[in-house]
Amino acid sequence: MEATFASTSELERGYAVVSGHAFKKDTEFRNRKLQWMKRPGYRPEHTRIIIDNGEVVAGVAIVEMHVRYGDATLKMGGISTVATDPDKQGRGYGRANMEDTVRYMAEDGYDISFLLGIHDYYPKYGYRTALVWAPVVLNVAEAPSQMPEGWTARKIEESDIPALDEVYRKTIGNCDLAVQRTEADWKWYFTFGRFGRANDRVIVNADNKVVGYFTLQGRGDRMRVDELGVLDDVDAYAAVIAAMRDRGKDLFAREVEIYTVPDGGFARWALYRARGKWSRSSDYAGGPMFRLFNAEQLFGKIGRTLAKRWEQAPRNTPEDAVTIRCPLGQVALIPTGEGLRVRSGEESGTVVEMPHEALTELVLGFRPAVDILSDAGVTASESATRVLASVFPVQIPFIPPTDHI
Repeated sequence: MEATFASTSELERGYAVVSGHAFKKDTEFRNRKLQWMKRPGYRPEHTRIIIDNGEVVAGVAIVEMHVRYGDATLKMGGISTVATDPDKQGRGYGRANMEDTVRYMAEDGYDISFLLGIHDYYPKYGYRTALVWAPVVLNVAEAPSQMPEGWTARKIEESDIPALDEVYRKTIGNCDLAVQRTEADWKWYFTFGRFGRANDRVIVNADNKVVGYFTLQGRGDRMRVDELGVLDDVDAYAAVIAAMRDRGKDLFAREVEIYTVPDGGFARWALYRARGKWSRSSDYAGGPMFRLFNAEQLFGKIGRTLAKRWEQAPRNTPEDAVTIRCPLGQVALIPTGEGLRVRSGEESGTVVEMPHEALTELVLGFRPAVDILSDAGVTASESATRVLASVFPVQIPFIPPTDHI
């Protein structure tokens, strides 16, 4: 058994065949997989495979993306199409494949990895749930919104990319973990059907300016919006919902499930003005899971963001140095009269040792610091906990399902 990468077109085809068998998909799926693997930024090393007796028996695709974290841009590896030949399961191929994939990302300078995971499987490889998708559900027949006079909704076209990108950057793109999309990324999304489908719409106001867009697909009596970008304007909110309602009625859908920024203006407006509700379940099995890699490299990138958070800390926060130590490295957080200094690889003040899974939750602001440390069995003084809570407050990062490849 050999863990390697798809260095030839023949090995790429071998992985496509295995993934087709694993997901019970036909030849068209396998051919499309070969095209999909050429996403912007793709390198053969991104397709990790296991070879046994001369044939590909398992594979994992890494999709390299660059995401926002405060003022920093992080290198993220999206994990997709984890597949083992169904006739060869139970032989350790899947484990060897994931271990090789994690090792490769750590060595290749990734800061973070993301997947939609099975909760009792991927923690074996260091992944931890650290983001919750809570879509808003609307009854499209009862939605009270009307399209403002002079406004229109029309099908999304590839020529809309500049306008879509502008709306995206002003809305979703401001969130932590939002993918920093390039023009090539947008074109790739159109090529592979993430945008430009029959029911995807842009909203154009009376001045002929694009103020919103959404992607819409159907599943029975419930439609699903994987991405919604809309400017912070109540008329734009109303227009989006009116367009969704009209498409839903045409397709005989009763409800629409909308993946949107949970603490954004549209979510609040949809809940309180359009009679929406939070969904208790999701079409996506498992959930968004993450793991970090080199902590010292990571903190070198996010230090400026942490320093800005420190400036907003309550005045009674202790100015005590804290060192975070975990298997991924260590970093010192040193409050001074001039602000917070972040020193990767150094030690100062109280040392707080934690598993790297706890650090993942802490950095992403998934839960209060005191809860994360307590659940991980970490012993930390009250002052150290307060310092960590000030630079790692509870956050609501967001990455739309569109970017889960």
